[in-house]
Amino acid sequence: MYKLNMYIYDPHKRNEFFSLLLGYLSKEKMEDLIIDKSWQGGYSIQIMSDNLKTLRKIEGFFKLKVKHRSLTQYEVEKQKILSRKLSFMEETEPIMDVFSEGESIVSEVNREQIEKKYKFDYNSIISSLRARTNYMLKSSGLWVEKTEAERYYYCLGLAYIIADTYPEGALYGSFSYRSNFEYYKKQLELLNISEDKRKKYFGYLNNSSDHEVEAENLFVYNFLDSKDYLNDYIFESFIEYINYCYSIFSDGFKENEKFYGELYTASTFFERVSNPSEFHNMAYTDEKIIKLYNERQFIIHRYMLAQLYSLFPLLGIKNIKKQKVLGKVTELLEERNGVNWLEKLRGKFNGV
Repeated sequence: MYKLNMYIYDPHKRNEFFSLLLGYLSKEKMEDLIIDKSWQGGYSIQIMSDNLKTLRKIEGFFKLKVKHRSLTQYEVEKQKILSRKLSFMEETEPIMDVFSEGESIVSEVNREQIEKKYKFDYNSIISSLRARTNYMLKSSGLWVEKTEAERYYYCLGLAYIIADTYPEGALYGSFSYRSNFEYYKKQLELLNISEDKRKKYFGYLNNSSDHEVEAENLFVYNFLDSKDYLNDYIFESFIEYINYCYSIFSDGFKENEKFYGELYTASTFFERVSNPSEFHNMAYTDEKIIKLYNERQFIIHRYMLAQLYSLFPLLGIKNIKKQKVLGKVTELLEERNGVNWLEKLRGKFNGV
């Protein structure tokens, strides 16, 4: 298999090009592609295919649409830091050369590299990645047409659907969202930025605009009060994609046990994080939660979460917006069910 990395750093340019790219791929009816992202050598949109000619054609389209731009020293250092972090997570050697915006690289990728990155067998992970790409191509036109408030609503819905794949329901599936959100807030507290900027970030996370409140109310009505979201094509096709992925990870569970020891667990959290939040200090010292990380249903759930987390940036959703979505979905589910995960932990956790 081959991969094409197209380096583009400006978020507005990236989102604009990505919309054009999805339209181009649909128009040209290019099949069996895998669209992903990568931080190796700088941020890039990555496309994988068995067909080298197809990738060269896409590369030509990229060269027409994105002009070459050299990076500032600050941008180079930022990309190097991100590359090191990613390499640590994926246990790969970092590429410390940072490519300029508008550059592209075509190279081969083998089964072992893909399995090491995604922690699952090659055939299964390739099937799931192609399914994600097909979902994006089918829904891209509709997604581009949405306003920011509408996109926020759809992000809330996608997050709910993933949480609801957990066997015990969306509330329990959202526990990982709460964990993710609390970790992000703690890192924001520790970040070396001005207090004004920190206050601005927390204000965005904790407060909703009038349009966002309308989106949240629509989410509550369509997802928690009824099931009207099932009539929406974006959600309908997402559920089809997610059900397919769930069957892949569920059916292949036994055969992929060798990878599970490579996943981060609650028991190793404090080795990786020196300043944990109150939430994590309590959650990851609870024996039931530590044990949960070794249970079949929770391991599968983590692979399902990865489907959402990898999709958001490809849809142009910034990390801080992703965190706001995760926090809000959890908050609304907690309110509906009369549960507060943090308070529950303070009273000792009674199982998921």
